[in-house]
Amino acid sequence: MRYTPSSGDLTAYTTRDGLPNDVVYKVIEDKNKNLWISTNKGLACYEPLSGNLKVYTSGNGLTSDQFNYKSGFRDLNGKLYFGTINGFVSFSPEQFITSSNLAPVVMTDLKLNDRSSEICGPRSPLNASMPYTDKIKLRYDQSLFTIDFAMLSYNASSRNQYRYIMRNYIDNWIEIEQPSVTFSNVPPGKYVFEVRGANGTGMWNDQPARLEIEIRPPFYASTMAYVVYVLSIVVIVWLYVSWYVRKTRQRSDFEIRELKRKQERQEYRAKIAFFTNITHEIRTPLSLIWGPYEQIVRPGIRPSDYKENLKIMGANIDRLLNLSNQLLDFQKIDRAGFALNRSDVNLNDLLERCMLQFAQKMQQKGIRSCVSVPDDQVVLYADEEALTKIVCNLLDNAVKHAQNRVGLCLEAAPERDRVVISIENDGDAIPGIYFGKIFEPFFQIKGDAKGGTGLGLSLVKHLVEQHEGNISVFSDASSSRFVVDLPWQKKAVPPPVTAGTDIPPRGEGTDPVPEMPALLRTKTDGRLCHVLVIDDDKGMLDFLRRLLSKSYRVSVADNADEAFGMLDSEDVNLIITDVMMPQMDGFELCKFLKARKNYSHIPIVMLSAKSDTASKIAGLEAGAAAYIEKPFSGDYLMAQIATILENRSLFRETPLIGSCFSVDPNRLNKADQLFLNRLTDIINSNISEQDLTVNHIARYMAMSRSNLHRRIKGLLHMPPNDFIRLIKLQKAAELLLDGEYRINEICYMTGFNSASYFAKCFQKQFGVLPKYFVSHMKKRSGSGEK
Repeated sequence: MRYTPSSGDLTAYTTRDGLPNDVVYKVIEDKNKNLWISTNKGLACYEPLSGNLKVYTSGNGLTSDQFNYKSGFRDLNGKLYFGTINGFVSFSPEQFITSSNLAPVVMTDLKLNDRSSEICGPRSPLNASMPYTDKIKLRYDQSLFTIDFAMLSYNASSRNQYRYIMRNYIDNWIEIEQPSVTFSNVPPGKYVFEVRGANGTGMWNDQPARLEIEIRPPFYASTMAYVVYVLSIVVIVWLYVSWYVRKTRQRSDFEIRELKRKQERQEYRAKIAFFTNITHEIRTPLSLIWGPYEQIVRPGIRPSDYKENLKIMGANIDRLLNLSNQLLDFQKIDRAGFALNRSDVNLNDLLERCMLQFAQKMQQKGIRSCVSVPDDQVVLYADEEALTKIVCNLLDNAVKHAQNRVGLCLEAAPERDRVVISIENDGDAIPGIYFGKIFEPFFQIKGDAKGGTGLGLSLVKHLVEQHEGNISVFSDASSSRFVVDLPWQKKAVPPPVTAGTDIPPRGEGTDPVPEMPALLRTKTDGRLCHVLVIDDDKGMLDFLRRLLSKSYRVSVADNADEAFGMLDSEDVNLIITDVMMPQMDGFELCKFLKARKNYSHIPIVMLSAKSDTASKIAGLEAGAAAYIEKPFSGDYLMAQIATILENRSLFRETPLIGSCFSVDPNRLNKADQLFLNRLTDIINSNISEQDLTVNHIARYMAMSRSNLHRRIKGLLHMPPNDFIRLIKLQKAAELLLDGEYRINEICYMTGFNSASYFAKCFQKQFGVLPKYFVSHMKKRSGSGEK
């Protein structure tokens, strides 16, 4: 142990630090402050100042490596004495002479596959003895070899140490004690084997012994073999390419024909999809032209209704006109026939005019507008008609998707000679994968029920590029922004020949829509049926409300969420819904309502521009009572609604008692039938309970009391308590006809607690007292009365 007073550290020395053994018998300090330590494996000398540790054994002249316990002392002259098992040794440390001459290391033997190689022997790489050999060449099957070497130092030779390295194979020096190294599976290549030695005092010689070793590869891995391989591969590739070219030429005509057919099919599908989209886009304004037209030609129309219907017709005629303009513009651009007619355009005035076109539409939707233009007038040398189409199309797109806000900003950058127009809305984010696709012709984002023809943004992009500008889109969870960057050209140049359209441009759907009248007040006299209209088109909502309000109490909603709120708070007798709507389309809405007990009894009429048979079947399978195509006749719609409500009324008036008075299942949908069957089963299973109430029934049906009351009232036009009493009286009539029980017994079996009250209810329902009911039924049966 070594103690350092300054730091208080204790340091332990063991065989890991160079001691010959961890068993120490005696420690003596000499005149030079060095410590001599006797062990059972030799004598060690530790120099505290330098930290060096030297070990002496019998190879250095000691009589034995085994010393005796506490056997040793230093005399007055500094001579040290130590006792061993073979006597004692004495020496003066200052008389020790350290030799600085280091013995060299020489190679002594080469073994191939554990056998020593003979000089000039068969398959032997040696032409001279190993000490005189500096280079050998081995075959690939001689990769297992052993090299023996020795250090020419006989002073304590047992403590000699060695370290070696095989350059190009082993990168680090490896220390060993035995003078022999074996290598196996050495890959072909050129290597240099070097070995160094150290004597018993730990001093290493500077000049290692070197042996160059070359292991030749087998024939299949030789340079000549690789040349043959390369040539063979070249020949094989040439043969394959020749065959492939020949086969390609044979198939080329067939593939070209198939490619042409595929392109024709794709073009055909694109045209069909385009015409389908155009058809859907045209059907809504046609419906809003045809419906008001029917109202106008009908005798006795009021002057106010006449004017309002003409407004709706004019607005939708403009919508069709704008659609045709866009188609013509797109066709011109597609055929490179749209030329710009440049002039000085005041962008400040142009943007304000465009925003004014959408003011009424934004007011109807409750959308705030924000316009930011510079105080100084920004004049751009451009095509005013094209710029108007660009801004109006982008504004129409923004208003269509906005929730609460639309922003229009104009920025002028004189230092860059650029003008930037940005239009922003706070609607749903546009997925990043669609940023490039939304400018392609006819492209529409999947699931976007507010989409148009898919031509507007494509037209904008072409017009912007003709002005040598660019358009980009940025969208996140809070807003979507379209940015148009145009060069600020102020210098007038001779304009090209005008090839524009003759009809003034407007953005798609930007035409003023007649102001929607306030909702009619709900009548409380109970005589009018309540009709709920759901459509995202404000013009269609306005038309249907005015059409239906003459005969029904009408409520309107522009999306499914608003409709659900009305259904929860009001009793609705019939629902009219559009198919193409945002959030939830008509098919999904119908399935949702028919799957809910609270709403499944309400008949639903679908209005849709989809006229294909598959869509009609899908609507009817979803539970719709009727599917009407756009454009539709207002008279036909009114007749259809009247028929559905009349059938419901007939069903409510149908008695529910007796086998001859059963409910006609053709007047009920499947959900209503299941509801009534379950309700009847619950009442019959608890029919003897006198305290059977609506609350009990609601708990059995897993419905709230209010929803159960609304459902029964909507289906049967009677409160739940009357229906419960009706089922009990039906059961009582059946028991009376069986003749097995007396009237008093039947009274209590059917849950009545008073015979007089039972007789009163029975007479009110059947017109006769219970005691005369059997004879009365026999008379009716005998006379053939039904």
